[in-house]
Amino acid sequence: MDIGQKIKQARLAKGLTQEELGKIVGLQKSAIAKYENGRVVNIKRSTLQSLAKALGLNGSDLIGEDKTAIAPEETELTEAQKVALDMFRKVPEDKQELVLQMIHTALELQK
Repeated sequence: MDIGQKIKQARLAKGLTQEELGKIVGLQKSAIAKYENGRVVNIKRSTLQSLAKALGLNGSDLIGEDKTAIAPEETELTEAQKVALDMFRKVPEDKQELVLQMIHTALELQK
């Protein structure tokens, strides 16, 4: 898994949009999109550290091969979480951002 995929996976796991992650680390949404899509291959170390911190990861998690730092083992999930994750994985990738925004909005309405 490349760095961009790790960033995206961790961002989705945290329930953040590209815009929200960008605001946290001081980047534009377009920069986050470029990182996730692999259009930028030489990401500054300081940027990687900021992204990792915002995503609750160690900097080495983004560049290393250890995938467990990003995605918990499915055995750690409740049955409801497993069902939700399975359903989310079936959503076409280009629609996943919309689903996350809908969930985020629903959570905001509960406050």
